[in-house]
Amino acid sequence: MSSARLLFLLGILLTVGWTKSAAGPSLNVRLTTPLTSYNSEVGSEFRAVVIAPYVRHGRVLLPQHTVVFGTVAKTRPVGMAVVRERATIDLNFNSYELPDGRRVPFHAVLRRIDNSREKVTQEGRIRGILAANMPQSLIHGLWHTPRPELFSRSFIGLTGAGGRIFTAYSMGPIGAAGLFAARLAMFRLPEPEIQLPSGIDMKLRVTEIPEDAPSFDLPGSELAPPELASWLEDQPVSVFKPNGAVSADRINVAFIGTREQLEDAFRAASWSEAEPLTARTFSRTYKNFARQSGYPTAPVSKLLYGGSEPDFVFQKSFNTISMRHHIRVWRVTDPDRELWLGAATHDIGGEFDKRSMTFTHKIDRHIDAERSKVLNDLLFAGCVDAPAFVDRPNVASNRRDRKEVLTDGRLALLALKSCATTVVDAQTSPAPPKSKLARIGRRMMLEGRQYALRGNAYYWTYRAFTFHRNSKAHAESFEESSGI
Repeated sequence: MSSARLLFLLGILLTVGWTKSAAGPSLNVRLTTPLTSYNSEVGSEFRAVVIAPYVRHGRVLLPQHTVVFGTVAKTRPVGMAVVRERATIDLNFNSYELPDGRRVPFHAVLRRIDNSREKVTQEGRIRGILAANMPQSLIHGLWHTPRPELFSRSFIGLTGAGGRIFTAYSMGPIGAAGLFAARLAMFRLPEPEIQLPSGIDMKLRVTEIPEDAPSFDLPGSELAPPELASWLEDQPVSVFKPNGAVSADRINVAFIGTREQLEDAFRAASWSEAEPLTARTFSRTYKNFARQSGYPTAPVSKLLYGGSEPDFVFQKSFNTISMRHHIRVWRVTDPDRELWLGAATHDIGGEFDKRSMTFTHKIDRHIDAERSKVLNDLLFAGCVDAPAFVDRPNVASNRRDRKEVLTDGRLALLALKSCATTVVDAQTSPAPPKSKLARIGRRMMLEGRQYALRGNAYYWTYRAFTFHRNSKAHAESFEESSGI
């Protein structure tokens, strides 16, 4: 690069006055403009609101209720799946407006959509799901042991388990059509398009921000009454499974207030109350798991504190049953006030356990992040006063054991107050109108591509793995029999 060109670029950087931000804290925002891969126009503006203060170097740069602006850079819908089978959206975040009205330019990259089935690349591109990559479509390739004769199956194999029935009973063209129609009716294909309604939470990575951007003092916190703090320090923190085993959940939040205030607070913060676990809700859980869709009031597993089940379970999710924020809350006995203890954790993955016939979740080990999520959402909704924290050094854990949760041990104490409980329903653009025939055609295209591109890959991966494993076992057996 010539010296003149280098000086020109350096001059631009000095004039603009940006500072580059390394991978630091996330900027947590809530989308207020619905976005879709099929209806959002390139160049159109969208907005989001900051739900947790963005802090750098001990100063707040973006306080709660700051409005973040962006534009849609690119959209690629699935359409009829002739060109692509996965939808994508690219977003640009370019400025923000402080609560006092000042507008500040900045750059940020999308890092994650909270509790979303869609994934976000390192460059900030939203990638939709492969709709045909659902459990039912993998019956031949993954859930059953593959055999060489599967390669000779006809196109009826695209109907999944129906291919085995057709091959075994030679049902003919009419039977094949019936099986195909039955599968369409029994197993719905998840919607492949990206649909982001207003109200979903996102995490951004701030990459550039002016050096002279306005900053503010950190929000203060209250001191817990000494007697109450001492009492809380002495309370058990462990939560137990029904079999007596210690759960990964820990008591990390306490609430002072009435039952009505507690319910109103989480309702205003857009959290839902979990339904009890019954045969109906279990069936609905599995159905949403298979369809890769959300279930905002899904039941949770049974956990006990002090020998009792929780009085409330609040949770917040989006479009997948595998991920959700949730907190179990127990009423505890205190003569001076109504007091509630909660264990907040974040489910970050799930799977259906065929052995126990239950749906299980994996939680984020960094449970302090979920404590902060509860705190920030209730503060944003205006339902709690400034928090107080109770130090519990004996609860702190930073072990390297991957099975242990990581926490500083502190308990967040929140005083509930009356707040508005009116919640605006999430809004999204309507799905593109498609006739039943068009939907069937798109499904056939998606499942055909899935089978052609990935079905055999699963087969050969499995064969390579089992061949290596069997060869190793045979060698070990030979060594033992030979006395090596």
